[in-house]
Amino acid sequence: MKSLIIKMLSLVLVTLSGVLAVAAEVPAKASSAKPAAETVKKTADPAAEQVKEGLAFWKSGQFDKAFAAFRRAADLGNAEGQLWTAVCYLNGRGVKADILRAVQLLRLASASSSDAQYLLGRIYLDGRGVTPDADEAIKFFRRAAAGDNINAIYMLGLAYRDGVGTPRNEENALHYLNKALDRGSMYAAAALAECYLTGRCVPKNGEKALKYARMAFDAGIPQGKCALASCYLAGFGCEAGQGGSQAEKLYREAMKANCPAGYFGLSRMQAEGRLGKADPSQVFANTKQAADLGHVEAAALTGQYFLTGYGTPVNRMLGEKYLLRSASFGSAEAQYLLGRAFMQGTAGYPRDPKRAFDAFLRASDLGHAGGHYFLAVCYLNGIGIRQDLEKAAHFAELAAQHGNAAAQIMCGTLYLRGAGVDANPKVAFDWIKLAAEQKNTAAMTMLGDFYLNGIGVQADPAKGIELIRNAADAGDAGAQYTLALIYADGIRVPQDLRLGLQYLQKSVDAGNARAMSLMALYYRDGAGGQKLDHKKMMQCLRDAEALNSAEAMRYLGICYYRGQGVDADPAQAFKYFKKAADAGDADGYFWMGLCYQKGVGTQVNNRQAFASYVRAADRGSVEGALALGLCCKDGIGTQVNLVRALSNFKKAASGGSAEALYYLGVCACNGLGGPVDYPAAFRYFSESAKKGNSYGQYSLGCCYEQGNGVGKDLKLAAAWYQEAASRKNAYAVYALGRCYEEGWGVPRDEVRAKMEYQRAAKLGLLFAKDKLKAMEDLQALVDKRAEGGDGE
Repeated sequence: MKSLIIKMLSLVLVTLSGVLAVAAEVPAKASSAKPAAETVKKTADPAAEQVKEGLAFWKSGQFDKAFAAFRRAADLGNAEGQLWTAVCYLNGRGVKADILRAVQLLRLASASSSDAQYLLGRIYLDGRGVTPDADEAIKFFRRAAAGDNINAIYMLGLAYRDGVGTPRNEENALHYLNKALDRGSMYAAAALAECYLTGRCVPKNGEKALKYARMAFDAGIPQGKCALASCYLAGFGCEAGQGGSQAEKLYREAMKANCPAGYFGLSRMQAEGRLGKADPSQVFANTKQAADLGHVEAAALTGQYFLTGYGTPVNRMLGEKYLLRSASFGSAEAQYLLGRAFMQGTAGYPRDPKRAFDAFLRASDLGHAGGHYFLAVCYLNGIGIRQDLEKAAHFAELAAQHGNAAAQIMCGTLYLRGAGVDANPKVAFDWIKLAAEQKNTAAMTMLGDFYLNGIGVQADPAKGIELIRNAADAGDAGAQYTLALIYADGIRVPQDLRLGLQYLQKSVDAGNARAMSLMALYYRDGAGGQKLDHKKMMQCLRDAEALNSAEAMRYLGICYYRGQGVDADPAQAFKYFKKAADAGDADGYFWMGLCYQKGVGTQVNNRQAFASYVRAADRGSVEGALALGLCCKDGIGTQVNLVRALSNFKKAASGGSAEALYYLGVCACNGLGGPVDYPAAFRYFSESAKKGNSYGQYSLGCCYEQGNGVGKDLKLAAAWYQEAASRKNAYAVYALGRCYEEGWGVPRDEVRAKMEYQRAAKLGLLFAKDKLKAMEDLQALVDKRAEGGDGE
């Protein structure tokens, strides 16, 4: 009896993930003209006799008589009669469909019938006539599986695989799917094929995926056709170049059997352009049909299509209905899409970082690679949750291991910077290489930079530039921008301003905001092979600002601050610096702090200046770290803290600041934040001087003049004073004057000395004026004495 019931149940089964669907077989009508009841042998049990009679009527297609017989058995308290009466109510066979009455009968039968328990699980899972309740569904599936119900065992496997109504557990998922397969479920074979094809619960294995798909296909179920089609699309089991056409044929055959996976598979092929140019209306129609047949992932996409108007008029109410239905039954894709909508404030949803984080967390718990990745993004940037770089790295690696190229790039970046993980250029290179092998042009550009500079791999400039050029020629605006810098600056290639400008223009035309900002600088300075044109400079910056470029906002602020291309306007300058800072631009915070400190476009407020410098430094601004160090050194907007000052000077110096190196030298020379250390001061001043900082050059001259940290050498002292003086450093000009006055390292020359003192005075050095007056007074005294001597 049990095997007969399993065969004859007419409910449509849809898997939790929506990839597979099962249609139970219904026997054809009997051809005998005699009433089916006449063939039924009498038994001692009246209720059992009614069930047998009902089954005979059912087989012959006499559903009204079947219902009457089942109903009589049910009224006698027979569980099989209750089950079959419920089936009639569910499908409207022999009686008007009544889901609530069916549920009542199934609950009565569930006391002893695993089939009734299974059907109740299906009803609560699909929300067919009742409020969807995945937890309740799983309870019934567990009871039915304990009674060795093959369908319930199969559904439990899917539940553990997808985390629906129970925590996701790959080990349990495989246990139940294999158990169902061992008992002859070909739907389990199709599900296992999907697992091996996608790497869910098991390592990816194309051969095993094909093996299970063919098992399901040979069994004649539509899901077997869909599983085999998926294998063909992945390049398994078909001749080269034939996968698409063969997959399309199989999906269409599955569609004839009303299999949701067939509709969904075909819609994906259409959306991806595998069947020619995508027709949004066809994609939408097939996706919605799959969703209406119970395909959970299709429901998620249907919701998204309604919200965005893809292939259908925008309908927020229907969009939310489909999306939330999919999400409520464990659709990882739906949770992921909800997270994206809340993160960006799109598709009719308000921007809500906390709800975005929660949705990504649920998608991640369900094993969704995109969920892992955006969870990493949230932890990395503190979106909806406190920033946690270690967790960001953890979830980025989870997504990267699933082949998510964006996550692989994030992993590479984190390992390169040592953020949340120990810095490891080799591991960084390996992750970026994996993403580049997927033809991700951003990764190709980064990999090119690694080869160009020997990061994590032996330097190979030719290979590096080739990778970047390939990405640029593929239309990647970022690669075009990078290539523009390479040719404009002559990085590992002969300098070619014309070619650099061509690539920069391509990047601008492709809408790259950074390229627009750089082009603006070229127009501002007449550099990079471009003519000076402040009008075009402003247009480039406005275009980049329209793309929400924080960098462009900062540059616009600088233009108003300095009066470049526009009239100087302190209020506008401050406004743009604040916009840049609010958009997360580190240097925007620095410039805003500078405005607060100097009272440009706002009231002087040293505490606000200090707070802005802190935010700038925390976000990696070199200028911000330097300014913060000076605040801590001099007590501007905060208490004097020489240790913190020294720490920020070091941070700025590591970022390439020559001025920070100078201040490190000053600290070492004067024992600020640590003991006096002349050798260290000499090293810092040397590094600063080589980078062209005039104060570093002047201080290096002082070291050579006084023998601090190095042997005394007046010639080198004079040479460094000369270098700094050429950059109009007033102190160096004055020191050079002393050298000529005293003959230190240069021939003694009082006329030249006086000239240098005059230069220093014009540069605003007050004691240079005093020196000149003293020289004039001394000369007057000499002249007077000389005149008096002649008189004698």
